[in-house]
Amino acid sequence: MKENKSPGKKRPDSTATSDNHDGCSVVAEHTQEVPVSFGLLSLTGLGITIGVVWPASGGSIQVAIFNGGSPGVLYEFIVVSFFYFFVAASLAELASAMPSSAGVYYWASVTPGKRYGRVVGFFAGWWNYLGWICAGASMAAIWSNSIIQSYALKHPDYVVKEVHVFVVFVISTWLACFSVCFAGRAMPLLNQFGIYWLLISLLITIVVLAAVPLRSGGSGHATSSFV
Repeated sequence: MKENKSPGKKRPDSTATSDNHDGCSVVAEHTQEVPVSFGLLSLTGLGITIGVVWPASGGSIQVAIFNGGSPGVLYEFIVVSFFYFFVAASLAELASAMPSSAGVYYWASVTPGKRYGRVVGFFAGWWNYLGWICAGASMAAIWSNSIIQSYALKHPDYVVKEVHVFVVFVISTWLACFSVCFAGRAMPLLNQFGIYWLLISLLITIVVLAAVPLRSGGSGHATSSFV
């Protein structure tokens, strides 16, 4: 039978693959199972809200003070940012060469080749999963401490207990879980809102920290030796 080599339209459910230099098959086209809801702005908001540092440092300032004091808190941002430029460049190269929403475990499965791809991808996927679990738990803990301390600030007779922080931690975690599971369409809007909220909050925080110590009756800014 003569094979028909005439050009034609590709079926929408087809999957085109190509081989890289290691002989590993890379998916170049696939069927879209879930409608795309995240755009450039919402993805930017997702990255900013997840990777923002100053609220986390403010919520865990007691831990930060023991990691080198105030100079350590300041200069660690400079050092970490320098090395994160290399991480960002590597991720940008991988994302441009092999675009995939799977992320880390997909790249770890493809780049080592067929021999080690599955093993490396397995561990990369699980480490990535554990990293997100720890990150989610830490942010929920910071949020819980912030709520409890804000309440204690307005109620001097209130005695903070560990169980109170834990209850708020559990409630916050389940609220976030239900939001992701049942309000998926609202996630892009929340991420876009997060950009403006974080920028406005940063401006308000800077103004308050600069103005409050100078108000009448205040003790002024702390001395350099104290800091």
